[in-house]
Amino acid sequence: AARAVRSRKVACSGVLDILGGLLAATCGGAVESAGLDPYKGVFHGSSRNAPALALDLEDVFRPILVTATALTVFTKDVLSQGDFVLRGGKCRIGKDGVTKVCRAFGKGLHRPATRIGMRTPHDYLHHIHEDAQSIAAWVDDPTGALPLFTVR
Repeated sequence: AARAVRSRKVACSGVLDILGGLLAATCGGAVESAGLDPYKGVFHGSSRNAPALALDLEDVFRPILVTATALTVFTKDVLSQGDFVLRGGKCRIGKDGVTKVCRAFGKGLHRPATRIGMRTPHDYLHHIHEDAQSIAAWVDDPTGALPLFTVR
């Protein structure tokens, strides 16, 4: 029983790590495409060698794209026992499992959502890039509140 619990924790941790990495890469790319330095953050400190601004943007979308996708992966049985491998006495997500998690993230990223104050739904990838552009505009003219994504 203890071994099964450890395996579930490893699976959960591994899935969250993969999803978090995918979101970080997506947000980092959006921040850079907006002409901003991903290491100059607003909420996260820039003292550690981490893309602080990308992390700022990530925080907005983490519950929607990481947590919700992880829940889908586990509740919809996206992964099976065969998607895990035993290496060095430790349970890891295998290549096929990683592929399945990446596909689930892609589906979530392209799911439509409507921003508060708007009528037209766009996929989350669009909203991430839109928020990166909003941050860039706010940096140029920091009057008023920073308008970040909120689901309607």
